[in-house]
Amino acid sequence: MGWFQGIAGFLVALLLLSSDPEAEAASFWGLGDRTWANGVSADGSVVVGYSNDKNTLNLQAFRWTEATGVELLGDLPGGELHSWANAASGDGSVIVGAGTNASNKQEAFRWTDATGMQGLGDLPNGQFLSEAHDVSSDGSIIVGNSQGSNGLEAFRWTDAAGMVGLGDLPGGSTWSSAQGISADGSVIVGASISSGVSGYEAFRWTDATGMQGLGDLPGGNFQSWANAVSADGSTIVGYGTNADDTWEAFRWTDAIGMVGLGDLPGGITSSTALDVSGDGSAIVGWSTTDRFHWGSWSFIHEAFIWDANHGMRSLQDVLVQDYGLGSALNGWFLLEATGISDDGLTIVGRGINTNKPVVDVTARDAWVVRLDPPAPHPVPEPNTMLLFGIGLVMLIGSRWIQSIFTAAQRGNE
Repeated sequence: MGWFQGIAGFLVALLLLSSDPEAEAASFWGLGDRTWANGVSADGSVVVGYSNDKNTLNLQAFRWTEATGVELLGDLPGGELHSWANAASGDGSVIVGAGTNASNKQEAFRWTDATGMQGLGDLPNGQFLSEAHDVSSDGSIIVGNSQGSNGLEAFRWTDAAGMVGLGDLPGGSTWSSAQGISADGSVIVGASISSGVSGYEAFRWTDATGMQGLGDLPGGNFQSWANAVSADGSTIVGYGTNADDTWEAFRWTDAIGMVGLGDLPGGITSSTALDVSGDGSAIVGWSTTDRFHWGSWSFIHEAFIWDANHGMRSLQDVLVQDYGLGSALNGWFLLEATGISDDGLTIVGRGINTNKPVVDVTARDAWVVRLDPPAPHPVPEPNTMLLFGIGLVMLIGSRWIQSIFTAAQRGNE
């Protein structure tokens, strides 16, 4: 009987070896010295931000793809070179941000490969100032803020209507800014000043409801800010002020309202959510910690990723422990995660790269990480060795049973 159990154990070992799952994998890129990543297209193919000239300190908008690397986008015609990109459409073909026009005024822009950088103008009757913060998936609707007759005001821009102000929350001084937009452009989020509060209040805007305040986290001085919204408009992320009177990243849905996401261990308690995946399940941003040190310098921000199953985790730890990127991230400090693709597999942000010959700890380097989707684990087809083992056990087992039956017959004779 013992020899039969041994062969059965051998068969189990063969089965385990034949069904070894594939390990998760990822790729990491640094985008170069003094670059700043502000966002990523919904499909994860295009990263946008700006590059900072260390001699002139002027900024220039860029886009990055894996195939082309960093491409500088220039500026609006005339004026001093100074531009930055904040967001891209779903496939990255439309990029929005702000540049300097011929009058040396800051002006929101829309960029495509065919048209280059085009100014979007300004709200009427105010000091000329505008900036585009986000764009719908098809590139047709752009949101941001502009200086109107009564102060800074959130706007919505389309080619047909131009720049239209969205107003602000009731009460308080006139001030609002649109920061994010849903894929179809129907939901806009941002912050405004409302009646009886000590700071800003996050808002959600639709054409049917107008601008509605989202409140704040319980306790502390009232202040909240919405940075981004999921593709379907159902999940909003940003920061609120908690009972400790510090910023805390939040996730808002209509069903449960505003819920704090906590903080990473170490340092003072503070966190901010900067972007959210298409279905609202993954959130990225920064939290304060005390783990990043280089020489006499300490960096208090650390990039995080949040999901309902794991809560808030250090993005750097996840990439090293779950995706094996320890070598790629050696010498890097991932300080902020600023954008995430709709499928949650491409994340961009800013950090410190100490591998450079000359390290400027006051500057930042943009980075991109692309995660492979989880490998499917179908039932594997049996290999030759496994089939041989099964046949061997069946053959020996049948002979063993036959010998027992024969012995029993002889005992009855």
